[in-house]
Amino acid sequence: LKNKNAQDSINSDDIPSDYVEILKDYSERLISWPQFKDLAYTEITSGMLQILLKALLKIDMKMLKQYIKRILDESFCTNNDIESAEHSGKLPDVFMSKPAIMLFETMIETAIPKHYTQIYAKCFKGRIRALAILKSTNFAVQKLLMHCKEKVEFEELFDELSNHFEEIISAGNTGVILALAQTCKRLAAKQANFVQVKRITEFPINCQILYFSTELNQSLTLRRSGRETK
Repeated sequence: LKNKNAQDSINSDDIPSDYVEILKDYSERLISWPQFKDLAYTEITSGMLQILLKALLKIDMKMLKQYIKRILDESFCTNNDIESAEHSGKLPDVFMSKPAIMLFETMIETAIPKHYTQIYAKCFKGRIRALAILKSTNFAVQKLLMHCKEKVEFEELFDELSNHFEEIISAGNTGVILALAQTCKRLAAKQANFVQVKRITEFPINCQILYFSTELNQSLTLRRSGRETK
């Protein structure tokens, strides 16, 4: 099976109980592999880790946390990687590798709130605009927005993106704007700001963004009407 098909089956079907212990044993052995930190950067092993993380989400949260922590500490955005990126003005290595980016997206999907915060603070914060306009990394930004659960973190994300809507749209990455609108609605945060930015920039929008923008506008109108009638 191709990686995508295998991942889809993990998402939709329960793991047979006969294989749970085998999977746990396999995951314990793999995490001790001497070259573990390099697995994220090749297509086959990255795909394997993506499937494993989604499986562990269902059967072993403790092991899932260990995997995410180790990948984050040893493979993605290490201290040396961050220092090198800052000196060179480039993005960390994880964002330069398609297999690593795919694994990163799965980590965002499966991370507990604590690890989500670490992922955001360590790898994304201060780089959101650059990542949102690149074809190779804008989907990771979308995942980050879609799985954000804390208003404070989302407000920081929004502020990093709000002055760059036209640039993001010009790059063809409308999914970032849509994810932003959806998260505004889901967390009931920055709704007025989104509507205001949309009006100011007058960027071309697709139907989905228009739909969520209209919903946010209607929601704000209802709130104001409610306050006025009290």
